[in-house]
Amino acid sequence: MAALARVLDCRAFVMGEALTLADVVAAFTFPIAGMVTRKLYGWEPVSAVRGLEQVLASLQERPSVRQLEAESRAGMADFQARIRKRG
Repeated sequence: MAALARVLDCRAFVMGEALTLADVVAAFTFPIAGMVTRKLYGWEPVSAVRGLEQVLASLQERPSVRQLEAESRAGMADFQARIRKRG
């Protein structure tokens, strides 16, 4: 996170004023990483980068991100159901 804090330029988006692939990766990676680090270490990695929490919150409001998250949840539910069937 220290390395990312040196590279990211969290303004409107994680790399400045334009939406880039970095935002797509951030929108779907940091929530998962946060779940793991909160559970294992009691630490929120997003807090280590100034402005990142606000950028991620803004990204979560985008209809495209909401749609992808809904599809991901549905896919995960299907995956988990198949795993349970295998026993």
